[in-house]
Parts: sequence; structure tokens; C-alpha cells
Amino acid sequence: MISTRTILRRMILGRLNLGRLNLRGLILRGLGPLAVIAPLLAVSACTQADDYTLPQKICGRAIEPAKLKPLLPSGSEFAEKHDSDSSSSVCEISVDKKPALYVKEFKNQEKFDVMDFATQRTGKFRDPEKIGIGEDAVVSDSALLLATTCTEKKNANQYILDIESVTGNGSDGQRKDLESFATAYLPTGFAAMGCTAKP
Repeated sequence: MISTRTILRRMILGRLNLGRLNLRGLILRGLGPLAVIAPLLAVSACTQADDYTLPQKICGRAIEPAKLKPLLPSGSEFAEKHDSDSSSSVCEISVDKKPALYVKEFKNQEKFDVMDFATQRTGKFRDPEKIGIGEDAVVSDSALLLATTCTEKKNANQYILDIESVTGNGSDGQRKDLESFATAYLPTGFAAMGCTAKP
């Protein structure tokens, strides 16, 4: 059973203002612990709702909010940070000022074996498996990496999409969410990087 002290601590961490609530006094006046804790839990549950609105674009790339939402934690503030140049784009999505998702894109890269690359980096790619996005792609518990040919002014090179969920839970559902997001993101990211052939 969760103690009253633990619940109060969670209330504080959740930024709930309890004011000068005297739990001991309420209990002594005949209100049992459950009578006091139940309404607190109800209020706490409300504070866990998503108060932020997801945009139609992230870092200049159009994306359906429904594809992005499963990869983000609950919270009250959404923000993005975008750094890019002619051959790369790094997008950091944060919730309540904490990094939640990284979406990185690169072009002008040499061709490589994505699975070999992932299996040598087990800290990021845990138990990677092949998926059918682009020409070569893998998904793991909390990250997805794909490579596909980028044709630019008749010159072919490799376009790389690297997605990492900082708050990923490593479930099968999380992998499917990463794959769904990448499938929706790839065409718009591909075009934004100047690649003309379809990915």
C-alpha cells in the first residue's frame, strides 16, 4: 500500500499546491486515511493530463499530431529546438523542458548496412529488427534508423533518418509507434532536405 507520505511527495513533485492541509488533524476528526487520500488522488490524476497542444509541423516538417503524440510523455508545455544546415537537420522535442524525442536527418552520406551499424551500438539500439521503410531500416526499443537513396541534381547519395525516443518504454507498442511516426515523417523530411526522388 502506498503511504500517505509517499502520496504527498508525489503531489509536491507534481506541483500540486496543498496549501496548509493538515492530514493528521483531518484523520483525528474522524476522516480516515482513505477519505483524505481519495480526493487527493482524484486531483493528482487531473494534473497528469496533457495540457499542451501539438502543432501540425515540427521543426518545419508537416506531421500529423496523432503520429507524434504516442512518442511523448504527459505534461503541460511542448517546445522544439531546431538546428540545420545544407546537409543536416537536428530537431529536439521537449515536454516540460525535458528532452523527449530527437529527430535527426542527414544527407550526402555513403551507403552502409543499417543493421550492422545498429548492432554495434547496443546502448541506443536494443534488440534491433529490420523493418520495411525506405531501402534499409531497423527499429529497436526506443530508436529507429533508416537509410535510403537521395537523388539531388542527378547526384545520388544516402539520406539518413535517425529517431530516438528519450522517454520510450521499450514495449512492442513503442516500436510500432516509432515505425508509424517514421513512415509519416519520411516523405516530408526527405523533401525538406532537397531529395527529389521518392524515398
